[in-house]
Amino acid sequence: MLSTITSFNSWRSVSKSKNTITSYDKDLRYFTLFCRNKNIEEVTEEDITQYILLSKTLGWSDNSIRLKAVAIRELFQYATNKGQKCVSPKLVALPNHEVKPPKAATIEDYHALLEAIEAEPKRTLRIRNKAIVMTLYATGCRVGELVSLNVESLVLDENKALVLTEKTKGERHRELFLDDRTTEALSDWLQVRECNDPALFITRRFKRMGRISIRQMIHVYCERANIRKINCHEFRHFFALDCVKNGLNNSAISSLLGHINIQSSFVYTRLRDKSLQKAHELVR
Repeated sequence: MLSTITSFNSWRSVSKSKNTITSYDKDLRYFTLFCRNKNIEEVTEEDITQYILLSKTLGWSDNSIRLKAVAIRELFQYATNKGQKCVSPKLVALPNHEVKPPKAATIEDYHALLEAIEAEPKRTLRIRNKAIVMTLYATGCRVGELVSLNVESLVLDENKALVLTEKTKGERHRELFLDDRTTEALSDWLQVRECNDPALFITRRFKRMGRISIRQMIHVYCERANIRKINCHEFRHFFALDCVKNGLNNSAISSLLGHINIQSSFVYTRLRDKSLQKAHELVR
């Protein structure tokens, strides 16, 4: 199975982002381990069913199991298209998708983080980390997009930055719109940033910051602020929910968040939209 997964990943790399491939690869390797790395032609429908049931027993949510099942289904579809005799992809059952409210940071979390950062004794770190958190809050960008920003990506005189959209494998730019305070924070960072590396946000060793370093930095300040550990993506959810509160439609929200599929923004509007309730009140 492992050789088929490797071939599958190579084929998907043409059209999928690195993060999507990595996520699928991890789930498929777990399944391969469960099947003791037998040939894909030897995997049975019963193997798949037992793996799904075991995942339930171990406490995985239906949504998590659904992602695992989708990965397995696509792997078997790939093998089928290549002419390998294996279980039909249609026999890989998908649990129902449960729509849950996205876990989002709050305005109180945001202000508590900024207060903790303002208390940072090291001036350069204080200015850099403030700019990072304010950019996440102001734009709703993905953390992968944040770390991909270069100094030349900034257009501060127009309160915006250009970022390569992560979901298109870095093939399409989109604009991140900044507020005045975030633009000011980024300007302050540029004044103290002393490095020839093109990366906007750099470590103390003058290397581009990565996702893990951003996450760890935020967790450190969460502890100092005595609040729960906030996931970077929660700022994105917070931004999206704010968009809905302020009356933006799905198309506008998808554009601001860089969604490839407009349906990705429905989870926010579905949870917040009161238009049907108001329409009902007019009838009854």
